[in-house]
Amino acid sequence: HNGSYIDEARRMHINLLGKMAYGRVNDDDSEDAVVVLVTSSGGSGTFYDLAVVESTPRGPVNTASTSLGDRVRVDSLSVKDGYIQAYLLLHAPDDPLCCPTLPTTLSYRMQGGRLIRTDSSDTMHPPVQADGLRT
Repeated sequence: HNGSYIDEARRMHINLLGKMAYGRVNDDDSEDAVVVLVTSSGGSGTFYDLAVVESTPRGPVNTASTSLGDRVRVDSLSVKDGYIQAYLLLHAPDDPLCCPTLPTTLSYRMQGGRLIRTDSSDTMHPPVQADGLRT
């Protein structure tokens, strides 16, 4: 509840990051959500996952997710014309694990019920203004 899940027995904490975007990620006319989940299991790692939450007749359903990495920094997300873009900082070769500095844009598209990576670049682009963009 309140965007967090805690499993004390497994020492797992999952939190919904405040960055999300809304738009159509599939072929129906429903607006879907793209969110970032942050998982910590008591060690030094903090793992970030991009998750698609599709609108269905049963309500919102997490239909696909993919790892963005350990201790990355997500700046924003966008959804436009079925493409999902994550604007983030990844670790450059000499970066300490605490402090990523490499501006990167990762692009994804839903295909066959899975998130498929379609493009990446080492240059940060300002977020494309998309319907329902929320950062």
